Amino acid sequence: MRKLALVVLLLVTFVTGCSSDSASGPLRCEDDFATIVDLVRSGLPTYDYEPADSLQQLIDWSDLVVVGSVDSISRVAGTEEMTVISSSDLEVVSGTASGDSLTSVAYASVWAEDGADPLVDPVGVDGLSFIAFLVQVSPGQYTPLVQGLQMGCGQSELVTPVIADLPMVPPGASIDELVVLL
Repeated sequence: MRKLALVVLLLVTFVTGCSSDSASGPLRCEDDFATIVDLVRSGLPTYDYEPADSLQQLIDWSDLVVVGSVDSISRVAGTEEMTVISSSDLEVVSGTASGDSLTSVAYASVWAEDGADPLVDPVGVDGLSFIAFLVQVSPGQYTPLVQGLQMGCGQSELVTPVIADLPMVPPGASIDELVVLL
């Protein structure tokens, strides 16, 4: 049985993502990684979930695994407020996607801090890659498992979790090394 967050909060969407860069130009992964991680983690809820015991279990629970590079990050309002990670080069590396081409990964987040939301306008990003372990929640919609969204500066660099650590992954694992394990 797949163990997900109590409420489905993360969605992979099949819509065209935001494409404009921030006024000062895109953030560069090599120079701005800590800032980027803070942005993608901003507004995250607390999750109640049963973690996978191993990477193989996370893979077994996933209907789809995708990799890609981040073009921009934004927060949009709709039925609920979502952080949207847009990518023009998402690639399915395990499973078969249903629906249109995948263009973004979105997950629930609420800006509750004082001051302006830093993601109200799309923030461009250069050099950031990600891997997402997904389950289908309805036709054409997938949700990353809580441990299933990881980022790094390029596919050969170390991954950093967006929400929770990967289970039992050797220290220093990269997206390329994770793809080999699929």
